[in-house]
Amino acid sequence: MSTLGKSALILLLGLLWASESVLGKIVLERNASVFEFPLILNIGTVISLTSLMLVARFRRGLLTWNKRQLGWMLGVALSLVFIPYCVLYLSLRALSPAETSLITSLTPVFSILIGTVLFRASVNATSVLAIILGIMGVMLMIVPRLDGGAGKGGFTVYGLMLIVPLSYAVSGYLVRKCSNMGTPYLQLLFVTNLVSALLFLSLNGGLPVLTGGESIVLYVGGLINIAAIALMLFISGRMSPTALSFSNYATLMFSFILSVLVFAQQFSVALMAAVVLIVFSSVLIQEKK
Repeated sequence: MSTLGKSALILLLGLLWASESVLGKIVLERNASVFEFPLILNIGTVISLTSLMLVARFRRGLLTWNKRQLGWMLGVALSLVFIPYCVLYLSLRALSPAETSLITSLTPVFSILIGTVLFRASVNATSVLAIILGIMGVMLMIVPRLDGGAGKGGFTVYGLMLIVPLSYAVSGYLVRKCSNMGTPYLQLLFVTNLVSALLFLSLNGGLPVLTGGESIVLYVGGLINIAAIALMLFISGRMSPTALSFSNYATLMFSFILSVLVFAQQFSVALMAAVVLIVFSSVLIQEKK
């Protein structure tokens, strides 16, 4: 695959993830439950993966079970899908997709902090600089409302949103553990979405009951999520993890563009400075890897 082709796929993946958040906020603004949109996303993924069982080369990865790995997979389900989705869609009631995407970009910073505190991983000057820049970026967003009209959630919502990158960082270590134990990626994806779907189904009190435009937005979001996962699976075997990680920056870029186009969002100089600091922090960490 050519460099241009890879770049186009990364941009497309970023656009799909950003569109998903935008549709989620639209549904929330129409008084949908916090749990309805992620429930549809998880159910759609489970149905798609179940259909792969009809294909022989995928069947083994989905049906080969090891009870010893189940506890770790449940941990991944909570940290990679259930907890961050709960917090993300709760936060989207007050924040724009651009802001939630920006805070989520702090995941590499939390990964280094967890590695340092819990696993005594070595930290060099680049890592320290990346952490400092990430913290400064967050401070520009939440202290003390320097973002002017861009933020409506206040300190509490921004602080709550920090759970998302922290949870994603924890999931990274759990996914690595599952991988080292030989857990097939498709099986891990199936279990995480199935467990999360059941939890959201319970919290929502059943399947969403929406009519008209709301249901269309909800199910289009589900289709976009399926397309994004399929694309991620397609390109993950054709690119390095570092190259694939740049889809995060594409997601951030499209989140800002769509927030302006769809929600008429206005961003202050302080928030733009936060973007520069947080993205540069993440790039430094990727370079370290």
